Amino acid sequence: MGSRQDTADPIAYSEALRAAARNTATAVDAYYLREGGHNQSTWERMLPWVFHWLGRYVTPPAVSV
Repeated sequence: MGSRQDTADPIAYSEALRAAARNTATAVDAYYLREGGHNQSTWERMLPWVFHWLGRYVTPPAVSV
């Protein structure tokens, strides 16, 4: 996850990770915002997508009654 404007953690880093994982058992998902820097407000805008992503990969614990 990141922003296309983030110079502290550029998209090239995550794209390199995705490229390295190609043809392996490792899945790499990427989500980028068009705008936003390396800051809290950018992460807050990504939260809905984060929870959607987590819901695909993490099974909630069983609820005991």
